[in-house]
Amino acid sequence: MGWKRHPITVLTLAVADADRRSGVGRTLLTEVARRAREAGHAFLVPVPQDGGDAAGRLAFFRACGLKPYGPDQPGAAWGCPVSGILAASPVSTEQH
Repeated sequence: MGWKRHPITVLTLAVADADRRSGVGRTLLTEVARRAREAGHAFLVPVPQDGGDAAGRLAFFRACGLKPYGPDQPGAAWGCPVSGILAASPVSTEQH
C-alpha cells in the first residue's frame, strides 16, 4: 500500500461528561485511526483544545499512544503513527 504523505488531523473529539472514562473517546480515536489506515494514511495528529481538564486530555492522549512533539505544554502538537494508536487500543479494530 502506498502511504499518503499528509497526516489525518483530528480537530475535535468530544465525549459527554457522563461518558468520560468509559472508553468512548478511545473507541472513537481508534475508529478514526482504523479508517485512516484503510485510506492509506500513516500518521494521525489531534489538535488539543484549550480549556478545562488539560491534564485529563494529556493523560488521554498518552493512553492512546500519542506523543507530544516539542515542549509538553498547552497547545503542543501531538501525533502518532496510526499503527501506534491501533496497537495501544484494547478495543477491537475489526469491522463488524
